[in-house]
Amino acid sequence: MKNSLLKILVVLIAIFALLFFGDIVLYIYLFSDLIWAVSTFDVMCIVFGALFGIVFFIFLIYLIKHYEKKDLITPVEFKSPNNMTPIEVGYLVDGIVDSSDISAMFVYWASKDFIAISKDGKKLTKKVDKLPDDSKPFEIKLFNEIFKNSKEVLVDEISSKINTNIVTQCVSEVENNVGKVCFNEKAILLRQIFIAIFAVLYLFTILYFRLEYYFDVVPIVEIFGIVSTCIYLLSADFYLKYYNYRFKNNKSKLKVISLIIFIVVMLAICALCIYFFYTDPYQVFFLVCISIFMFLVCFFSKKIEIYTKEGKKLLGKIIGFRDFIAITKKEQIQMLAKDNPSFYYNILPFAFVLGVSDVWIKNLEVLKQDNPEIINQSAINNMFVFSYIFYNPNLNFIYAIRMAQMGKILGTAINLGSSSNGGSKGGSNFGGFRRR
Repeated sequence: MKNSLLKILVVLIAIFALLFFGDIVLYIYLFSDLIWAVSTFDVMCIVFGALFGIVFFIFLIYLIKHYEKKDLITPVEFKSPNNMTPIEVGYLVDGIVDSSDISAMFVYWASKDFIAISKDGKKLTKKVDKLPDDSKPFEIKLFNEIFKNSKEVLVDEISSKINTNIVTQCVSEVENNVGKVCFNEKAILLRQIFIAIFAVLYLFTILYFRLEYYFDVVPIVEIFGIVSTCIYLLSADFYLKYYNYRFKNNKSKLKVISLIIFIVVMLAICALCIYFFYTDPYQVFFLVCISIFMFLVCFFSKKIEIYTKEGKKLLGKIIGFRDFIAITKKEQIQMLAKDNPSFYYNILPFAFVLGVSDVWIKNLEVLKQDNPEIINQSAINNMFVFSYIFYNPNLNFIYAIRMAQMGKILGTAINLGSSSNGGSKGGSNFGGFRRR
């Protein structure tokens, strides 16, 4: 699922840092001077410690109450549950509508004989004037947008001709329809809020504990604080996002890779905190503890239950469907294909979005050798050509959408204006419980 709050926070931190860096440093400096003017010790250490402790305690309570239960029932299914399309199945298993989910729709339409492809693989032809009335609204909208008023369209021109706003609307429709029923949006938001709170507190602590020895030359510690906070948020987003791919790819390679990257990022942040603040052991100890808390909050956030009861029920059926694709023996496929010659091709688009297409395609080779009479050669040709479409980088719709959205964000940031006046000078190296 999208971690929109984390991405928004990264953008906001970056914008404010670019536009108001000098003011931020100045006000933090004045604030720290005010603290020392009214206190003989750094009372902010106590405040920071209390805030981190309270937030972490609240997080633990919420985690215990909403811990993900291992009660997923996965009956072996040989069809997509509830007549779901590949886009809906792909979104439910990992919370993201990506280019593979949309590209699989071409294979899905071909398996239903709605479209065909030329022998050279360069042209798509629609075989029906319109999709059946029982098709999903977003599916009809996407199909009509691709073909518009024409019966044919060049494969390599689909991405450039299609209106990305239409694709965005279709994606939003899927996210709304499936998300409201299957995902606990409050839980998804709260786990981001906990991560965001720790990130903001960490950033404020770094800015407050800065080493002013560097400030007269270059505000390196302030820059480190801002950059490390953004990297933490991005790596947390990366980790949470790819952890959810465990339902899409049972090998979980992305989950392991994302965890390794996240651990490396946190170790690097701890090492740099020690490097910059080594002159004050109180600051070092405080910041290392904060980094550990930040890691634990993100690490255990993935254990918060994000599926509703209905969502877990559907997810179980989909995982059972994926297991059927992955472990079904050729004898079962032969029997099902004899009853329904289109069976193999009806399964193929879902094999793509569930990450088991390689296994399913190998079954085709077995069927061709042992029972060629139940396999339609023209359908085989269509399948391999549509496989080309599936892996065609020119059809990466979601990438185009995200780039367009990023352009809007950057455009907004540029229009906000130029940076403000610079910061302050001087001061002393002040940190934990120490005299000024």
